[in-house]
Amino acid sequence: MKSKTRKNMLYIVPNLKKINGGPVSRISDFKRVFKAHGELIIEKKKILNAFRSPQLNIIYVESASNRIGFADVLSLLILKLKCRKVIVFIRDIYIELFPSEYKGFRKSITKYFNKASNFFLSLMADEMAFPTSKMGEVFFKKNSVFPKRKYFSLPPATSFSDDFASTDLDYNKKLGVLFLGGTKYVNSGIDKFIELSIKLGSNYNFFVLTPDKDLNERFDIPDSVKIQHINREVIVDFILKNNICAAYHTRPRNFYDDITFPIKVLDFLSFQIPFLTEKHAPLKELMSKDYELYVDWDNLDDVIQKTEHATISRERHLKLLNEIADKNTYENRYIEIIQRNK
Repeated sequence: MKSKTRKNMLYIVPNLKKINGGPVSRISDFKRVFKAHGELIIEKKKILNAFRSPQLNIIYVESASNRIGFADVLSLLILKLKCRKVIVFIRDIYIELFPSEYKGFRKSITKYFNKASNFFLSLMADEMAFPTSKMGEVFFKKNSVFPKRKYFSLPPATSFSDDFASTDLDYNKKLGVLFLGGTKYVNSGIDKFIELSIKLGSNYNFFVLTPDKDLNERFDIPDSVKIQHINREVIVDFILKNNICAAYHTRPRNFYDDITFPIKVLDFLSFQIPFLTEKHAPLKELMSKDYELYVDWDNLDDVIQKTEHATISRERHLKLLNEIADKNTYENRYIEIIQRNK
């Protein structure tokens, strides 16, 4: 009975005002679910709130990509004494996999702070979570001197609701194709999306929804591509208004992207929009190896055929997306976290 009276806590390391894209979506959706269950959330005045915190059941920590601050170190040390279990989520291990990209004084500092932060988080954790189990395996291989912890996969999830259900397309108008998310990561796939927009601009309208403001400076954007940044809450309306038939997840296959999990794919599921993608390992697990819209981005005929297939067989695709989205909500992820104490 006593354990049932203890609350759980979501502890947020990054300042959400200083990051954007997928991490903000993931943390915001977790906040919504933890709050709905009456759980505690710490993201501001961390040290003071840690002192004021009651005895806790589970603390789930959403870490930052690069480092933690002094306030996080002190707060987590305090909270460690007040809880039954600490679960730390590690977002990515890009620095561990590509240390050669962190040369020079400033980048070296980032690398060493990242290493120190991950060591501390491993020390604090009773259990750790990663977007995929494979990332957890690689993390501990690359950090062999870190404390060994049990780990499990906790991919991003959907904020799915029936309100997101897409309506029929207007086949009397030109159909649209969507790119969603950040473009500054070297393998974001935005270059391939722009290339395809040039080749298929007479067939479709192309839309890029991104917070990045310098896209026109980095690329020669054709007239067929419209770039915009809108609030996540109105993306569904944007999809309907612009007659968007499919999204292109043009991120290429590589080792790193096969051990991480693209949050934008879960957004496509949430927004109920069929999406074309290469056969990334985590997506085969999510969508099954037989998903009909896997594509070779270097094969233009394949892209054209699969885009048409997304439209012609729309009803069947939406049924599949609905089923997968409903099984992978943040509510279900919350339950996975809370049940780790049983």
